[in-house]
Amino acid sequence: MEERTKHDDDRLSALPDDVLLAVLQLLDASTAVRAGALARRWRHLRCLLPDLTIDVADLVPRSPDPSSPCRTVGDMMTAYTAATAWFLTPNKQRSIKSLRLTFYLLDPYLRSIGDAVARSGGSAAGPLEFTILAEVDVLTVNDAERAMLARRFMSFLAACPVAFSGLTRLSLQNLCFGDSDISDLLGTCSRLELLSLSQCGSSSEDMLLRIDAPTSSLRTLEIREPFFHGVELTSVPKLERLFCDEDVGSFDGSRPAVRFGHVPCLDDVYLSTIHLHYYYENPRELFPAFSNLRAICLNNLETHKLVGTLFILQAAPLLKKLSIKLYQPFFTPPAYNTNTEGETPKFEHRNLSFLELKGYAGLREDVEVVRYIWLITERAACLKKIHLLEQCPLRNCYGVRCACHVDEPL
Repeated sequence: MEERTKHDDDRLSALPDDVLLAVLQLLDASTAVRAGALARRWRHLRCLLPDLTIDVADLVPRSPDPSSPCRTVGDMMTAYTAATAWFLTPNKQRSIKSLRLTFYLLDPYLRSIGDAVARSGGSAAGPLEFTILAEVDVLTVNDAERAMLARRFMSFLAACPVAFSGLTRLSLQNLCFGDSDISDLLGTCSRLELLSLSQCGSSSEDMLLRIDAPTSSLRTLEIREPFFHGVELTSVPKLERLFCDEDVGSFDGSRPAVRFGHVPCLDDVYLSTIHLHYYYENPRELFPAFSNLRAICLNNLETHKLVGTLFILQAAPLLKKLSIKLYQPFFTPPAYNTNTEGETPKFEHRNLSFLELKGYAGLREDVEVVRYIWLITERAACLKKIHLLEQCPLRNCYGVRCACHVDEPL
């Protein structure tokens, strides 16, 4: 009887380390912490995990009782800071392959998180990602609060240069950057390949977001729901993908909402068409920036302005995929010339193989759409496929099964 108890006491802990590590790797941070506290056999394993994802949301207890007290953001960050230090305890036997942290931009916890990353060595060769959340109500946050959060973030950056120097991906929200903040950020984050800005603004006099980073490693720039008057890509030589959704604040036509400078590697672009309104009247200024473009998606384009996109096609001789999302406006937006009544450019495009038009019910019968397809087929010698996708007739459709949410890759 004693012999049987000896062998059957804890079969799970009797497994070799590599098997237990594989089990722990599948758990979220909170569960892994509890597993480590459960048995001594497991405690050293958290220092051997090569791939770590520590999300502050995983530390919020899921209680079925609605009357249970809610934890404050400070409580969550206290637990998060302790968990991060626990997981990132330096260990000569462990080399971190990837590290992804999601936390709130809240003092006094930021320095402790940065120091823990620096002591652990971070992810010397693999992905190191920070998603930094702002503890604000997105419906009521104002520019003063965004500026305060930006100062807090820049202080965090200055206090923890070692942690940020290894960063490869950074996501920020609700910050209002000063004139030199982005340059300082990219200068410190020498390995940064992806920068995602959500609902961010600029405190510069002209409200422009300028990125002049000739030595930057930045390859992807995502700008979501911006509060900028424009984006100026002065010099970003390694930038391959630009995503800029919604409309920026400059609609007067005096300058491009997105200004393209030295971006020789730009390959994939997603823009609301208002961002390009300046270039409809100045199409030749697109030629240097779009010379290596392979794919472009234009959002929120009216059908009577379709012909204006021929200048974009002419400026991108290597383009393979052109995707356009059409819409029917509730009101008439500010007018700008798209040359729909004048001469259309005459050229032959030898690389475009896929044209996609996403629109509304009746897309196939729209005269402007038919004319545009004819103009494209006349110029694109290698066009292989035309995809017409009609959206649900409901203008505000959020059904995930609706045809308007289907996206077919090239």
